[in-house]
Amino acid sequence: MAESNQTKLTGAVSKIAELKATAERDQAAAEEVTAKIVALPEEITLENEEEVTSAQAAYAVLTEEQKALVLEVNYTKLTAAVEKIAELKAEAERD
Repeated sequence: MAESNQTKLTGAVSKIAELKATAERDQAAAEEVTAKIVALPEEITLENEEEVTSAQAAYAVLTEEQKALVLEVNYTKLTAAVEKIAELKAEAERD
């Protein structure tokens, strides 16, 4: 019986370590994307297209768990930047 409990305890400790490592990786990934978003200027121009596209691509590859760690204010900034680039490109094509 004691051996069975020891096995269960060892398994639980391993699982906790695994979950902690996953949480740390998720947090690091979310922080990397957040840094890209925060670095975007307040006034988006076509010159910022590469930065915006890079931030959007980085966000797109996050898992749902990682996306949940990106603050909504940063996600809103990213989507606004993506929309602004699309708008500016459309204007440039009309000119």
